[in-house]
Amino acid sequence: MYKKRPNTLYCFSPPVMIATMAIEVALAIITIFRKKSPLKNIASITLILLAVFQLAEYLVCRSYPGLDSVLVSKTGFVAITLLPPLGIHTANIIAKRQHNWSIYASYLLAVGFIGYFVFVPDSIVASICTGNYIIFNFASGAGMAYSVYYFTLLGCLLALTLYLAATQKQNNLKKAQGLLALGALSFLIPTAVFYLIFAQTTSSIPSVMCGFAVIYAVILTFGVVPLCKESK
Repeated sequence: MYKKRPNTLYCFSPPVMIATMAIEVALAIITIFRKKSPLKNIASITLILLAVFQLAEYLVCRSYPGLDSVLVSKTGFVAITLLPPLGIHTANIIAKRQHNWSIYASYLLAVGFIGYFVFVPDSIVASICTGNYIIFNFASGAGMAYSVYYFTLLGCLLALTLYLAATQKQNNLKKAQGLLALGALSFLIPTAVFYLIFAQTTSSIPSVMCGFAVIYAVILTFGVVPLCKESK
C-alpha cells in the first residue's frame, strides 16, 4: 500500500490531467495553424476532444462548488466517444477513401452512445476521484456495452490501418497508416499493463487510457499529419 501525500505527483493526478490537457491544446493549435492538409481538421478535432476529457476529469477531481460532476463526466464521455470513429475516419482519409462505409457505420454507433449519455439521466451514476485516476460508475450493464463498443472500434481501427498500409503504394501514406496504428497501440498496451498491475475495477480504464492517449496525440501531430501533408 502506498500512502498518498499532498505533494506527490501521481501518474494520473489532477496536476497531470491539467498538464496533459495543456499539451493537447498546444498540439491542436499547432495542427490548426499548419498549412493546408487533408488531415488538418480531423486531427485538430481529435486533439481538442482529448483535451476536453482531461479538463472534465480535472473538474471532477477539484469539485468546485455548484459544479455537477456527473454532468461534467457526461461531457467528457461525449468527447471520447467520438475518438474511435475519428481514428477510422483518419485512416480512410489517408487512403483517400473519404466516403467509405466504415466511416458512416462508426459514427452511427458513436451517435447512439452520445444520445445515451445526453438523454438518459442515470447513464453515469457517479464519478469518484481517487487522487490518481477517476472511477466512473455507469448504469447497470451500460459500462460493459460501452467497453464492447470502444474496444471493438479500436480493434477495427488497428485492422483497418494494417490493411490500408499493406495495400498503399505511396511510401509516405504507408508510413502514416503504420504510425496511426502505433499511436493506437501506444495507449492501448500501456493501459492494459497498468490495469493488470494496479487497477481494481474496469471503471478506471477510461481515465487511465486517456492519460496515455497524449502519446497518440504527439504521434498524430508530428508523425501522421505531416506525412499525409506530403501527398497531393
